[in-house]
Amino acid sequence: MDYIRDEHGVPKESYEMMKGRIDYDYQKLRDDYREGLGSVPQLYVLMHANTGSFGNNDRVSAINEKWIKELFSMNFNREGYALNDRKSSIYDLTRMQPQAYWYPNHLLMRIKYDINEDIVFNRGDEARYVLWNIAEGAAEFQPEKIILTSLPEKRGQMYLKNSEEFKNINLSVLLTGNKLGSQKIYLRADPQLNRFISVSITNNVLYVSENNGSGAKDLLALNLDRFDGKERLSVAEDKQKAEVRELEAFAKYADSPEMAKQYFAQGKEKESGTAATIEQGEKEYIPNISVHEKGKRLVHIELKDNNLQVSIGGQEAFSGTVTDLAAGSVALESAWGGYGWSQRNLADDVYDGVFESLVIKEIADAGQGKTLYSDKLGGFEAFRHQIKKTWDSVVNWFIVHL
Repeated sequence: MDYIRDEHGVPKESYEMMKGRIDYDYQKLRDDYREGLGSVPQLYVLMHANTGSFGNNDRVSAINEKWIKELFSMNFNREGYALNDRKSSIYDLTRMQPQAYWYPNHLLMRIKYDINEDIVFNRGDEARYVLWNIAEGAAEFQPEKIILTSLPEKRGQMYLKNSEEFKNINLSVLLTGNKLGSQKIYLRADPQLNRFISVSITNNVLYVSENNGSGAKDLLALNLDRFDGKERLSVAEDKQKAEVRELEAFAKYADSPEMAKQYFAQGKEKESGTAATIEQGEKEYIPNISVHEKGKRLVHIELKDNNLQVSIGGQEAFSGTVTDLAAGSVALESAWGGYGWSQRNLADDVYDGVFESLVIKEIADAGQGKTLYSDKLGGFEAFRHQIKKTWDSVVNWFIVHL
């Protein structure tokens, strides 16, 4: 709870008005619970958590604190961590706030490092799990999907067993982990990663790198927004567009037709103005990546001798040469990409790299090379899996739209 404020954040009510409104809300809550259930539940969860105390404003916080302690025996006041102990204030408890994009091992990883105890992770399809060495983090094998969960603020890593002699290969995979974070494929890697070729997408940037024993070197760093052809804007241009959209929203929800016309005219005037561009020396606007922003990139890698080609969504993104021709293993890696932006001030330091429909094929000197590894289903299993995916999509549509 807070003061009711205008569009500029200025309170629209006095202290006494604010206090009377909040007092009424708690009194109504108390009376409704007593009437409906006979008593007020003893546990309270403050919706607007992580505010410093019991609200963003000190005077509001004091009123909230008074009512919370009067009506309830305990209060979850913060979110972020799962562990409370004897030293925790009974009215300032913390809770973990799982998100819809978390896979099971993401939740388990967070709990493990909050309580500092061993925990059993979900492995999924055991037949595929045993084909890999899990070096760091936790891996779950779902149909046509590998979810590699990182350690907090670190990485998850897994090596394909018996791939030490892989040299010339075609690899395709659909990366569907969130944009904020890193999903990496290693080729021709040694066990210590002193030598490798890698392709990764990290915080929406495609990297192609090589380490021939003398340190990692980036062969490519490509912003995928630029690759997609998205318009480049300066900070000033983005601000102008945001202000125009704000005025359009004011016009749409104005209290009267006259006010709507005024907002609409202001928006048109703002839109017709000029803002400094990148070419004129203005700083480029780089949007923040939200912690829950979904990613989906189809990656195809062809590595033959010293020639390397990488395509994204069927479009060539890199074509060049590498120097190290020695054979080596295939490995996957996921890594935390930073806290990112969250409207709700969520702090999450674990990342789920998601590798779908991974297929690795040998490039033969003559004829078609054999398949070295495949997560793709075939026959009736593929048909049944597609039916389940379609049904889940239908159910999700109704959940979202009804």
